[in-house]
Amino acid sequence: MNKKGDLAYEEIIFIILNLTFFILLMVFIFRSTSGISSVEQISAKELALIIDQSYPGERIYIDFTEQVELARKNKIVDLVNFENNLVRVKLSESGEYTYSFFNDVNVESSFESKNSDQIFLVLNIFEK
Repeated sequence: MNKKGDLAYEEIIFIILNLTFFILLMVFIFRSTSGISSVEQISAKELALIIDQSYPGERIYIDFTEQVELARKNKIVDLVNFENNLVRVKLSESGEYTYSFFNDVNVESSFESKNSDQIFLVLNIFEK
């Protein structure tokens, strides 16, 4: 048996596996720090906090221009959803972020454009 040849193959396989692992790790880090996933997470948490501080009968306007533009680029139509005390924000095909709120209310949402530059998410808060 040629021990030098076996050792070379083992080292090559070890190097290939390490490179593959680090490449996958870098892809994950890049995606998780990219704008879309961060914007999804921040938006869902902000909406949950706003809903927790709201009362039935309130109508709340939130500037959602950046989120709508990201969703349009990724061809997402239903970017915000409220059900079972959960806020779901989806801005890309690859993922979404869901966050819960504690206030026991129903939330209806729609989008309004006051001018050509800004798009607002309108939240209507109702009693359950």
